[in-house]
Amino acid sequence: AAFLREAGRAYGYCESEAGCIDSWRACELPGLISPLDAAAGDVPGAESQAIVYLDWAGAALPLRSQLADAAAAVAGQTLGNPHCTGPAAFASMLAEDAARAQLLAHFCGHRAHEWDLIFTAGATSALKLVSECFPWADGSRLAFASDSHTSVIGMRGPAGAAGAGFACLPPDAPPSAWAATATHASPSVRHLAFFNNSSFSTLNRR
Repeated sequence: AAFLREAGRAYGYCESEAGCIDSWRACELPGLISPLDAAAGDVPGAESQAIVYLDWAGAALPLRSQLADAAAAVAGQTLGNPHCTGPAAFASMLAEDAARAQLLAHFCGHRAHEWDLIFTAGATSALKLVSECFPWADGSRLAFASDSHTSVIGMRGPAGAAGAGFACLPPDAPPSAWAATATHASPSVRHLAFFNNSSFSTLNRR
């Protein structure tokens, strides 16, 4: 109660269009334990099996309405492998292109045309793709923090095989130290993690 009084409307997305989370969480997230002063969800028996959910990696639970919308979208059309040919593949390609355009516009604005976006299975797959496709050369550097995830450390294999060197910096290294790891002669990569889901540390990279 003291926390809620102190936080005020800053807690629970109260300023959002959907309203405060406590007003819809019982319906949208019926598998979670409801606040003490909230009404039970509309799923019979759900409260008896409810849990407290906490994920330090920041993986949010999908809302019931999101799952319903996704299911309706898939059920309403035939989607195939976008790497094949045919009507089903073409429909998937259009959906993929639309999602890519929306994400690029959101993150890059008017410079979206300068970037490409590749969908991967996750961060580890993305790092693997970068390490295998980046134009490493003699004089390239791969810089990373000493508490980096193992998927980052694994980038050393392809980089080293192509002649790149490495720089392992303390997590609290200043920006000047990171800037000094690159060379102007060869392309280099700096991996800066804003959150480490192994040590649960949040890093300030300003």
